[in-house]
Amino acid sequence: MQHLFQTEALDALSWAVILGLGLLKFLAVTAEKALLRCMNITHF
Repeated sequence: MQHLFQTEALDALSWAVILGLGLLKFLAVTAEKALLRCMNITHF
């Protein structure tokens, strides 16, 4: 498939960036949910 679409495999640094950004997004959403719970906001 990589030859057919002329693509290359991702290197370790690229995977680390992808995983890091995913983790940051997860933590941001979790923090937002905790903040909304503390403020007693149930409908938004």
